[in-house]
Amino acid sequence: MILTTTTQKLQVFLAGAKTTNDCPVTVDYVDFTTTDTTPGVSAANTNGTTTTDILAAPAASTQRKINNVTLYNADTAAVVVTIQINDNATLYPVVSAMTLQPLSALQYTDRRGWSVVTGAGAIMSATRSGMRSVFGANGTWTKPANARFVLVECVGGGGGGGNGASAATGGGGGGGKRSRWLFLAKDLTSTVSVTIGASSAPAATGNTSSFGTYLYGYGGGAGGSGTNSCCVPTVGTGGAGGGGTGNSGAAFVATSASTAMATHQGGGGGAIDGAGGGSFLGGGGGGGGGNSGAGGAGASSWFSAGGGGGGAAVTAAGGIGGGVGLPGCGAGGAGIGSVADTTYTVAGSFPGGGGGGAVGSGTGAVGAAGVVRVWCW
Repeated sequence: MILTTTTQKLQVFLAGAKTTNDCPVTVDYVDFTTTDTTPGVSAANTNGTTTTDILAAPAASTQRKINNVTLYNADTAAVVVTIQINDNATLYPVVSAMTLQPLSALQYTDRRGWSVVTGAGAIMSATRSGMRSVFGANGTWTKPANARFVLVECVGGGGGGGNGASAATGGGGGGGKRSRWLFLAKDLTSTVSVTIGASSAPAATGNTSSFGTYLYGYGGGAGGSGTNSCCVPTVGTGGAGGGGTGNSGAAFVATSASTAMATHQGGGGGAIDGAGGGSFLGGGGGGGGGNSGAGGAGASSWFSAGGGGGGAAVTAAGGIGGGVGLPGCGAGGAGIGSVADTTYTVAGSFPGGGGGGAVGSGTGAVGAAGVVRVWCW
């Protein structure tokens, strides 16, 4: 890009206000005159919907060549970025309504053009990156104008591991349900509200993730807590996998309100010392039940998020680890205890892993939050 007159400048604005932080923008450029070459750097921050100059117009008889533009999303939520050339109040969009996820950077180089550098360091073209969205928090998805197909994936939050009571251990939480469905873009509204199943508390049912009313990823069931009534310890059973029912802490059951995969249920929770069941089409694996021995491992399922965590043991060896989920989904946390009545439980892995159960008088581990991913082409 080159700014060639004293009336041309580069600007940026966002589609909405910041959630937490403004986004820093840097511009690397070189000024050319008939006699000199002068490099320079301009730095600025976005200011929500207010249009902000990120590179001023060149001086008279000067051409300003832009070598690099980098806008880093330092906010905690996705931002929608527009960069434009303002030529004496006539606006020329350069990047229009580009969705940029947290920890990602929108970058221009004079060799590669526009691209997005993800938080993991991957580089993709700006046209492709605008067709993929990952929601780690509640938000709104906007349908790209040129999309024909939309693949949606919802992963529900994992259930929390059960609490312990004296010698009675808690069962592992169930893994969140992973649902995938391919839609025709024409069948979706222009914007869709996205809800993310937040991390669950110990011994609590996992929260549901949803893509409007089109698709749901149900939360895993809570791990059953141990009880110690009349000096008789009763261990907790494992929580059900997301979308199913089972021993202790039934998960959300899929209903006709879900227009896709409404009948796919998760695996049942594990009984005492038993492994949680898997489910070929349904939600996450059920959590394992624990006793004075090692707790049962939470089984993963073909379409699952993570399996539930194993129930904690009253030995230092602890419980068996949680079930492993598919790529892109979290595993369940292992239940790990100690003879000193101190509990070391392991939270479920993100996204959707069930929490490990507790031993003694300890508190179960939390279930991991869910996620919603959207691909368009």
